[in-house]
Amino acid sequence: MILMNVFLSLLAGAFLWTFTEYALHRFLGHFKTKLLLRTRFHKEHTKHHLKKNYFAGPRDKILTLIATGPKIFLLGFTLSGTMSASFFTLGFVAMYLTYELVHFRMHIKAPPHGYASRMRAHHFYHHYVDENMNHGVTTPLWDYVFRTYRKPQTIPFPAKFRQDWFDVSDLGAYRDKWGQLYQQV
Repeated sequence: MILMNVFLSLLAGAFLWTFTEYALHRFLGHFKTKLLLRTRFHKEHTKHHLKKNYFAGPRDKILTLIATGPKIFLLGFTLSGTMSASFFTLGFVAMYLTYELVHFRMHIKAPPHGYASRMRAHHFYHHYVDENMNHGVTTPLWDYVFRTYRKPQTIPFPAKFRQDWFDVSDLGAYRDKWGQLYQQV
């Protein structure tokens, strides 16, 4: 019973992160109001869209964890006590760190497997086709739920964002070994 509780708490924390990732990205990263345009998150996210390989620094990520971790623990504690809250927080933080790694790799490394390739196309659709769609980075689940999912076809990408792993042919097209197609524009 204890192991099941630990597992479910970890899973619940990770699941909450996927929703948090979607909500932060959609509403703080792209929702345009005068108030939200001034948030640090929005400014950093805008730089990420405008500059090749730009990511907020480790300091920002550590401060995010310091500010968020206790709140997540308190939420878990309120719902189910100390042990569950600890594993709930661990699941949330582990998934956040996974997101950071996955997002970084999407931009700088060739996809290692088919799921990574599909999620990269999902994310690059957001970057280069329509920033109002495909907000999920680790999963498209919440894009389906909130109807912001678009199936990527050929992804056009500006030449200035060409990555070393993009082995673009003379025709300006690239198909990764998992089948995703990109077109340099």
